Amino acid sequence: MSAPAALGPRHRRVVELRRLVRRRAPGDATAVLEGPRTVSEALAAGIEPSVVAVPESAAGNAAAQEVVSRLGSGTEVLVLSERAFDSVAPAKSPQPMLALVGKPRARLPESVSQDDLVLVLAGVSDPGNVGTIIRSAEACGARCVVVAGGADPWSPKAVRASAGSVLRVPVVSESGAGAALEVLRAAGTRVVAADPSEGEPHDSGVLARGSGPVALVLGSESQGLDPSLLQHVDRRVRIPMAGGAESLNVAMAATLLAFEYRRRP
Repeated sequence: MSAPAALGPRHRRVVELRRLVRRRAPGDATAVLEGPRTVSEALAAGIEPSVVAVPESAAGNAAAQEVVSRLGSGTEVLVLSERAFDSVAPAKSPQPMLALVGKPRARLPESVSQDDLVLVLAGVSDPGNVGTIIRSAEACGARCVVVAGGADPWSPKAVRASAGSVLRVPVVSESGAGAALEVLRAAGTRVVAADPSEGEPHDSGVLARGSGPVALVLGSESQGLDPSLLQHVDRRVRIPMAGGAESLNVAMAATLLAFEYRRRP
């Protein structure tokens, strides 16, 4: 990378970039990616950044050079001083590259295959949990992940927790879980909600693939499933607990239930 003079924290482009990175809302059209590996995965997925920023100390880094060499002519590459880069980066110990990309747009499926699995997050509020669930969704071959309320799946913490899966798994953002579930039911899915108190045991066959495609619904960490969504649910599932534990972390539960669906013939 042939590095120009590094931009300081008061440079106009740095101020603009800091505003774009630090003052984000779930409805923003762009997302922030951190680190050469994640940016490389975005390029492999056909997602071209609009801006890539690296700190001056990493301008000669082999991994950063390799990523920059693959960028198209439409990507602006900025080299920032260490102080300027730290002022922009969303993490306290930032990766040596930041990129702004347009969020891929995904829609609810209008039809589903016999063994499709859709994960529906209804108010999951922790971005780490959202990202981990998206990672598990890719690992178990889910059709898509629907995020209705809760944490932004494109927040930096969620993107980090997804380990790049958010770049490859279709993530559908919906304002209301109930309407999304009705679309999925119309497409042919059974709607099965995780319910630690009222559900059927997860190994009882409730998640058998032989019964057709499933939309697996997971509620918020603190409140669980909103009662108003029960009218959209066909069956409920729980993971039996030993000892005094009431439930698993929502990301752990999602992973176990998703792989139970894949395991069941």
